[in-house]
Amino acid sequence: MNVRGLYVKFLGHKLLLGLLAGISVAILAGYLLNRRRRKYRAIAHPPENKTPTVVVVDTSDRRYRPYSRRRRQWDSSDDLEHSVVDEELQSESDIEYHEPLELSEYHEPLELSEANSNADELFSTLPEGDFLLGSGYESDNSSMSFHSTVESHFAATIERSPSDPLALYVQGMDMVNRGLVKCRTDRTAMLACSSEYDFLAKVFAVRLAFDELVKSEANRNNFKQAGRDVMVSFLRSANQDPGLFCERYDDIFNHLQDKDNWSQAEVELAGRRVVCMNVYDIALDFVLMDAFTDLANPPSTIVAALQNRWLTERMKEAALYTALWSVLRAKRGMLQNKNGFLGKFYYLSETMTPLLAWGFLGTNAALKSKCEHFKGVIMEFLHTIFSLDSVHYSTTQELAKDILFHSRHVTKRLSV
Repeated sequence: MNVRGLYVKFLGHKLLLGLLAGISVAILAGYLLNRRRRKYRAIAHPPENKTPTVVVVDTSDRRYRPYSRRRRQWDSSDDLEHSVVDEELQSESDIEYHEPLELSEYHEPLELSEANSNADELFSTLPEGDFLLGSGYESDNSSMSFHSTVESHFAATIERSPSDPLALYVQGMDMVNRGLVKCRTDRTAMLACSSEYDFLAKVFAVRLAFDELVKSEANRNNFKQAGRDVMVSFLRSANQDPGLFCERYDDIFNHLQDKDNWSQAEVELAGRRVVCMNVYDIALDFVLMDAFTDLANPPSTIVAALQNRWLTERMKEAALYTALWSVLRAKRGMLQNKNGFLGKFYYLSETMTPLLAWGFLGTNAALKSKCEHFKGVIMEFLHTIFSLDSVHYSTTQELAKDILFHSRHVTKRLSV
């Protein structure tokens, strides 16, 4: 009788724990779904931006000295297109990418006064719409492409003096004062910028630099391979099989090989307030920095479940994985085109998001250390390319070379 009583009591405890775990998962999934629904409703009625004020940059300020000991030195043999392409990448299959839209080819340098005097004439030739002074949240395909287009055009018409070490930054500030630089999220504090105008001026310059880089097929292949190598290395260090990730990662790039899919991808990303089809806006801002922000501020229900002393570590991990998978599949199910870019992106996220979330929020010390290292290296790279003291903001080509140099360094550090 004593043995039977103990056995019944043991089963009772197991059932109680199972019930608590099931309730926790249901609460987590419900809370996350409701949170996402509120977020999507808010997107339909975005806030209006305030009228921008004019900011004058004093390039004599010590904070804007362009050269420092931390900068790398380039010699005359540096080649923008092939400086960081390793020999093993030469065998990578050719990939075609949609080139950024431009209103015209780059012009010869003009005097700044001449460029300003022709601004009204230029505006009269551009499409009409509220996006010139609006919030930049338009979901219309043509208006979303406009921001990238007009930035490239004005950059070509404003003076580019090789002797001015901050020429590209000053161009960016001029564009900000005109109200023509839009961004889905203000990352001023996250990227250690001095002000919102400083941040937007640097975004303008970084976008042009990435557009310059992806003109080269060798650089496009390099970025693709670098992303794959970094994530495969991370998964293997966490004792995870990277096979499923590689399959879905390649599926996204195969989808983007077809130029016909780019217009649909623009529409889908516009619904997520991405205003420019650029490496910074999609890969760095929408994917990485959004993920770091969400993981730094998890829902209170998830925190409560992970701190529940009645649940074992394995049960907490299973509950977190189940909740995140449910949210990602629900978001994918809400898409009109489930086989489009975002559908494939959510499908890929299922292989990485739960692992990263458990690494940052869970109790596995080794995995947490790897996740913190991954985040630290990425944030260091972002701080570097957004620093006037670490990269050259003189011309698009110089900034592109610096970004390429530092991106190679990041790949080496994360692929060990």
